[in-house]
Amino acid sequence: MNDSREIIYQGAHGRDAGKAFKVEEISPVQTAAYVLRILAALRLSDQADLLELFQPAANNDEAKEGILRVLTGCDPERMHGLITDALTHVQVAPDPQHPGLFRPVQVADIREMRTLGDLLGTFARVNLMQQD
Repeated sequence: MNDSREIIYQGAHGRDAGKAFKVEEISPVQTAAYVLRILAALRLSDQADLLELFQPAANNDEAKEGILRVLTGCDPERMHGLITDALTHVQVAPDPQHPGLFRPVQVADIREMRTLGDLLGTFARVNLMQQD
Protein backbone atom coordinates (compact mmCIF):
# COMPACT_ATOMS: atom_id res chain seq x y z
CA MET A 1 0.00 0.00 0.00
CA ASN A 2 1.37 3.38 -1.00
CA ASP A 3 0.31 6.02 1.54
CA SER A 4 2.51 8.82 0.22
CA ARG A 5 0.94 12.25 -0.01
CA GLU A 6 0.75 14.19 -3.23
CA ILE A 7 -0.96 17.34 -4.40
CA ILE A 8 -2.15 18.05 -7.91
CA TYR A 9 -1.56 21.71 -8.77
CA GLN A 10 -3.51 23.09 -11.73
CA GLY A 11 -1.47 25.60 -13.70
CA ALA A 12 -3.34 28.89 -13.90
CA HIS A 13 -0.78 31.46 -15.01
CA GLY A 14 -0.15 32.50 -18.61
CA ARG A 15 1.56 29.81 -20.65
CA ASP A 16 1.16 27.26 -17.85
CA ALA A 17 -2.64 27.48 -17.75
CA GLY A 18 -4.21 24.08 -18.29
CA LYS A 19 -1.18 22.06 -17.28
CA ALA A 20 -1.46 19.77 -14.27
CA PHE A 21 1.50 19.29 -11.93
CA LYS A 22 1.74 16.46 -9.40
CA VAL A 23 3.95 17.25 -6.40
CA GLU A 24 5.03 14.17 -4.49
CA GLU A 25 6.04 13.57 -0.89
CA ILE A 26 9.67 12.73 -0.15
CA SER A 27 10.93 10.46 2.63
CA PRO A 28 11.52 11.78 6.16
CA VAL A 29 15.28 11.30 5.71
CA GLN A 30 15.21 13.37 2.52
CA THR A 31 13.04 15.98 4.25
CA ALA A 32 15.47 16.33 7.17
CA ALA A 33 18.41 16.75 4.80
CA TYR A 34 16.41 19.22 2.71
CA VAL A 35 15.59 21.36 5.76
CA LEU A 36 19.26 21.50 6.73
CA ARG A 37 20.19 22.51 3.19
CA ILE A 38 17.50 25.22 3.16
CA LEU A 39 18.70 26.65 6.47
CA ALA A 40 22.27 26.80 5.12
CA ALA A 41 21.29 28.24 1.73
CA LEU A 42 19.06 30.93 3.21
CA ARG A 43 21.48 31.52 6.07
CA LEU A 44 18.73 31.11 8.65
CA SER A 45 19.50 30.32 12.27
CA ASP A 46 16.82 27.72 13.01
CA GLN A 47 13.68 25.93 11.85
CA ALA A 48 11.39 28.56 13.42
CA ASP A 49 12.79 31.15 10.99
CA LEU A 50 12.12 28.73 8.13
CA LEU A 51 8.52 28.06 9.18
CA GLU A 52 7.89 31.80 9.43
CA LEU A 53 8.67 32.07 5.70
CA PHE A 54 5.73 29.81 4.89
CA GLN A 55 3.14 31.94 6.67
CA PRO A 56 0.60 33.35 4.19
CA ALA A 57 1.05 36.97 3.20
CA ALA A 58 -1.78 39.47 3.52
CA ASN A 59 -1.38 40.57 -0.10
CA ASN A 60 0.78 40.18 -3.22
CA ASP A 61 3.07 43.10 -2.37
CA GLU A 62 3.77 41.67 1.08
CA ALA A 63 4.48 38.26 -0.48
CA LYS A 64 6.93 39.74 -3.02
CA GLU A 65 8.65 41.77 -0.31
CA GLY A 66 9.00 38.66 1.84
CA ILE A 67 10.51 36.63 -0.99
CA LEU A 68 13.00 39.37 -1.85
CA ARG A 69 13.94 39.76 1.82
CA VAL A 70 14.60 36.03 2.08
CA LEU A 71 16.60 35.81 -1.12
CA THR A 72 18.78 38.81 -0.28
CA GLY A 73 21.99 37.36 1.05
CA CYS A 74 21.19 33.73 0.26
CA ASP A 75 23.67 31.41 -1.42
CA PRO A 76 22.52 31.38 -5.07
CA GLU A 77 24.23 28.10 -6.01
CA ARG A 78 22.69 26.30 -3.05
CA MET A 79 19.26 27.77 -3.82
CA HIS A 80 19.52 26.66 -7.44
CA GLY A 81 20.39 23.14 -6.25
CA LEU A 82 17.43 23.09 -3.86
CA ILE A 83 15.00 24.24 -6.55
CA THR A 84 16.38 21.70 -9.02
CA ASP A 85 16.15 18.91 -6.44
CA ALA A 86 12.58 19.86 -5.50
CA LEU A 87 11.54 19.71 -9.14
CA THR A 88 12.70 16.09 -9.36
CA HIS A 89 9.65 15.30 -7.21
CA VAL A 90 7.24 17.02 -9.59
CA GLN A 91 5.49 15.48 -12.57
CA VAL A 92 3.57 17.29 -15.29
CA ALA A 93 0.60 16.50 -17.49
CA PRO A 94 1.25 19.20 -20.11
CA ASP A 95 -1.74 18.46 -22.34
CA PRO A 96 -5.14 19.57 -20.96
CA GLN A 97 -6.74 16.99 -23.27
CA HIS A 98 -4.92 14.22 -21.31
CA PRO A 99 -4.82 15.46 -17.70
CA GLY A 100 -3.85 12.06 -16.25
CA LEU A 101 -0.78 11.45 -18.39
CA PHE A 102 2.02 12.56 -16.09
CA ARG A 103 5.74 12.49 -16.80
CA PRO A 104 8.74 13.95 -14.96
CA VAL A 105 8.76 17.73 -15.23
CA GLN A 106 11.47 19.40 -17.28
CA VAL A 107 12.69 22.95 -16.80
CA ALA A 108 11.07 23.97 -20.10
CA ASP A 109 7.65 22.80 -18.83
CA ILE A 110 7.47 25.70 -16.36
CA ARG A 111 6.99 28.88 -18.34
CA GLU A 112 5.88 31.36 -15.65
CA MET A 113 7.67 32.50 -12.49
CA ARG A 114 4.37 32.45 -10.58
CA THR A 115 3.94 28.79 -11.50
CA LEU A 116 7.44 28.02 -10.23
CA GLY A 117 6.67 29.84 -6.98
CA ASP A 118 3.39 27.99 -6.59
CA LEU A 119 5.06 24.63 -7.24
CA LEU A 120 7.79 25.31 -4.69
CA GLY A 121 5.13 26.37 -2.17
CA THR A 122 3.22 23.17 -2.89
CA PHE A 123 6.42 21.14 -2.44
CA ALA A 124 6.88 22.83 0.95
CA ARG A 125 3.28 22.11 1.98
CA VAL A 126 3.57 18.42 1.04
CA ASN A 127 6.95 17.89 2.64
CA LEU A 128 7.83 20.55 5.20
CA MET A 129 4.58 21.61 6.81
CA GLN A 130 2.87 19.62 9.56
CA GLN A 131 0.12 17.39 8.19
CA ASP A 132 -2.64 15.98 10.36
